[in-house]
Amino acid sequence: MIKEDREILIESMRSERNPNPNPPEHAVRLLEETCARTGLDWKQRHVYLIQRGGKWQVTVSIDGFRLVANQDSEYGGQEGPFWTLGPDKPWTDIPPETKAYAAKVGVVRRNGATTWGVAKFDDYNAGSPLWKKMGPTMIAKCAEMLALRKALPGKLGGLYGVEEMDQADKPAKSERKSTTEQKVDGFDSPEGQTNSWEAKIQACKTLEELKTLGAEIQGMHMGREEKLALSIPYNNRKKELSA
Repeated sequence: MIKEDREILIESMRSERNPNPNPPEHAVRLLEETCARTGLDWKQRHVYLIQRGGKWQVTVSIDGFRLVANQDSEYGGQEGPFWTLGPDKPWTDIPPETKAYAAKVGVVRRNGATTWGVAKFDDYNAGSPLWKKMGPTMIAKCAEMLALRKALPGKLGGLYGVEEMDQADKPAKSERKSTTEQKVDGFDSPEGQTNSWEAKIQACKTLEELKTLGAEIQGMHMGREEKLALSIPYNNRKKELSA
């Protein structure tokens, strides 16, 4: 990314919650790769680079999801959204005035097949003012994103929407571990991430040990974002051990 574009990106990310954003290079590269794969444009706010829980994530707006769908030749429109007030209640296309139990949206293919996405309110509710005020609309967006991701895995697989990830910012209860529980595999850190791969990378004493760990990381079931993030400390440690 050229310097001018990076400055625009940083300015677009600036907020009261994040007054001095400074995304690392691996996060910027992930944003660029996502835009190249989907045809979306971060400058038009189709895609966002957001830091959550100390990790940088590419998050797609509902407009971004819809744009990808409309550019697919097999996309034939949608059914819904529909809402229900309970597991044994009927579905309706009229947004409820009270909290919805769930919402569903169907994505129609040109061949007539419909892929459904169903999202339960309690699974996604972030408890924010927007969710309290526009709960039915927010959960309908989550259902739509689920359906679009299932219908278009080649373009949208592994990508999540802003509304889907809102709940990730909600403080989790009873998740803080004791010091004893935090000591896993002999590694420790101020944040309690004692079993982090980065800590294991730094603990390697030889190149052979580092290469063995690298092969283990490659074989792990983790997202491209996580592996890309680990490539920087891995390469830095490799240089240190090669010196």
